[in-house]
Amino acid sequence: QSYGVDGKVFGDTLDADVTKVHSTLTGTDGSVYVLADVNGAVNGQAIKGTQDVALMKYDSAGNLVYTRTLGAADSASGMSMALSADGKIAIAGAATGAIDSGVTGADAAKSDSFVTVFDNQGQELWTARRGARENDQATAVAFGADGTVYVAGQASSNMPGATAVGGQDGYLEAFSWNGLSADKSKVTPVFTTQFGSTGNDKVSGIAVNGSSLVVAGTDGPDAVVRQFTLNGAGAPTLTATRDLGDLQGGGVTGVGFDANGQVIVAGTAHNGALAAGTVKAPSSGGSEAFVARLDAGLAPSRGD
Repeated sequence: QSYGVDGKVFGDTLDADVTKVHSTLTGTDGSVYVLADVNGAVNGQAIKGTQDVALMKYDSAGNLVYTRTLGAADSASGMSMALSADGKIAIAGAATGAIDSGVTGADAAKSDSFVTVFDNQGQELWTARRGARENDQATAVAFGADGTVYVAGQASSNMPGATAVGGQDGYLEAFSWNGLSADKSKVTPVFTTQFGSTGNDKVSGIAVNGSSLVVAGTDGPDAVVRQFTLNGAGAPTLTATRDLGDLQGGGVTGVGFDANGQVIVAGTAHNGALAAGTVKAPSSGGSEAFVARLDAGLAPSRGD
């Protein structure tokens, strides 16, 4: 028994300037990654504005390996991260004001989406910042098998190369970097597509399985999963959309694939009768967590 709890390997009290942890991930070697917002210097890493993003890596024994801050002239928030098979890590979020690479948005008072990729030693490889005229934010990120970085988020107007639907839309974009440019801001956007309802929508999760990519989030009050077929350097094809019903104030927290390629969606809901297949554990009322397994093609089936 360690740290008073069976199976607990280590524990660490984060710096007092860590204001919120958005995400944690565990690597195949047992390393633990923590993505947080900070309002002061953390582990010797200074910040430029009032709030910054901090990426912290611990080894499997709980020793701090490194801390990296993004650095934004005004403020930045990290909302999602992903690990690649070869140990790269991508973080995505929103930034206001110039970031470390010197890239500024069209409007210094509006937040823009960003994604930063680090190598397996924690060294920054590249940073991309793209935004709409109004506020936008990157809320989910994933790696493709070929190293392409897919970013999804929420935008209040047209993202570059895309057309707004109305209200706050979801968006999906991809980036490719050949590793040759010395300028860390020079990364190639592959595509951008925008989707949603005429209300306020949000993407909360993204997952890639071969040529299939799924995003999950909310269109207004409803939980919605979208499946895209990736087409190399071209825009992806939307192949299926599944509406799971009104969450009644809840939200989607993530999406992924299981070993058989089926889609797994998780979140919270007040609605105990979501359109997500056979109910294995009935609702007892109030706000509850849910997890649903859907067919790989998102079509309703007896296996849901």
